[in-house]
Amino acid sequence: HLPDAGLLLAGDATVADENSLAGPNEEFTPDMATALDSLDRLADLEFDQTLCHHGGFVAEGASRLAAIADRSR
Repeated sequence: HLPDAGLLLAGDATVADENSLAGPNEEFTPDMATALDSLDRLADLEFDQTLCHHGGFVAEGASRLAAIADRSR
């Protein structure tokens, strides 16, 4: 997390799909409940841009991660 830049380096916590953040891929996520808990914790940080290992950079941040976690439960 780079708060001064408003950027989250998400790694594999989430993916970018067609220039938007998408939730963890169920096919590759053995423990979806833990993955969604991780998104909740990340959404508590302040950022408005995300760099994902799979999908690259998107101009979406904490509010989008929170929405993904809520919708996926």
